[in-house]
Amino acid sequence: MSEILFSADNRSLIVSVKGYNSTMPGYLLFYLFSDLYTLAMNPIQQRPTDGLLPFSMTLVGTNGLLVTDPGPNGVLTMNYMPTNGTI
Repeated sequence: MSEILFSADNRSLIVSVKGYNSTMPGYLLFYLFSDLYTLAMNPIQQRPTDGLLPFSMTLVGTNGLLVTDPGPNGVLTMNYMPTNGTI
């Protein structure tokens, strides 16, 4: 794991998992919270488009995520849905 943060609305916990290379790329894990704020046992795994080694994340607004990646694309920007873990 590289970084862990809460979504802007505190409905999910987002974890960046840095990959190893192009055959083992990194991904993001979204652990959703229930209405009672209990953490889901199983995360939703999402692989950012064009991302190989995501490691640093910054929230942008309510549903924006800026992810740095030392791979060829450098910086990834994406929108996410904290209620279902889609990017």
